[in-house]
Amino acid sequence: MWRSNQRAWVTQDFFKEWLFKVCAPSIKDYLDINDLPLKALLLLDNVPGHPKDLKDNLLADFSWLTVQFLPPNTTSLIQSMDQEVIAAFKKLYARALFRRCFEACQFSSTMTLKKFWKEKFDILQAIRIIQKAWSEVTQ
Repeated sequence: MWRSNQRAWVTQDFFKEWLFKVCAPSIKDYLDINDLPLKALLLLDNVPGHPKDLKDNLLADFSWLTVQFLPPNTTSLIQSMDQEVIAAFKKLYARALFRRCFEACQFSSTMTLKKFWKEKFDILQAIRIIQKAWSEVTQ
């Protein structure tokens, strides 16, 4: 499922659509295929894209799915990725991205930043930079 919005955040509508059309059916299929009891727990942090009333409004088809929210202001303590790993990744990604941009502009007298974004940067370039940055994250 692919969705986007201008702020590049998950909205409550997007999240509910993903949960009911992708996540919950996938969990159910997995449990069925592996002959496991139809019971699952979904742990969520307190971001605006996770509807607070989700626990009360699960569709009857998903009564086997329990939703639990982490306590407020504990995400960085419980989810270690929220600590230094994400900050390190962002720094490495930005460095690699700006290096690629600088190199493209340095070797062409007509290259502008706007032209770089339009002509020299695409999803494949982004994926390569992400891979490079992630491979350099040490902890």
